[in-house]
Amino acid sequence: MDFSRSRIVIIVALACSGGAHLAGKALDDLIVIEFAQMVSGPMCGKMFADMGACVIKIEPPGAGDEMRAHPPFPGDIPHPEKSGAFLYLNTSKQSLTLDPATPPGAEVFRALIARADVLIENHPPGFLDSIGLGFDDLARRRDPNDGFHSRRPDAGGNFGRARGRPIQS
Repeated sequence: MDFSRSRIVIIVALACSGGAHLAGKALDDLIVIEFAQMVSGPMCGKMFADMGACVIKIEPPGAGDEMRAHPPFPGDIPHPEKSGAFLYLNTSKQSLTLDPATPPGAEVFRALIARADVLIENHPPGFLDSIGLGFDDLARRRDPNDGFHSRRPDAGGNFGRARGRPIQS
């Protein structure tokens, strides 16, 4: 990246990129980026975090994850920082407000992915491709010997005959 014409320098530092562990957990050497909302993606991220992975949740600017607006709330008074459902699904994670659809946001997203082992996302099929951050684009920027994985916790996924099929309850 050429910073000579730029006024903004973006530095991405991950607080969970190693160090001593008092009690090792099964996945404590993984870095997971969670770019997902509501339940399916955050639940997947929660399971990674509960097993020791460093999970960095990316929320959109403004209202954040849509789950912040869902109850239960203490005293039944809605508040984005007090949704019991949101708090349950996002324990043990780090958080970052970011819009990867903007050029600076995409730059930070790519820098995070360059250090990550797993990407969890649950946007509609083709969304990441439409903003230039699809699996092929992200994987191309990494060492091909790295084990980078992208997962969409839904029924249809991005590939195959069931692509885009909604989750059925």
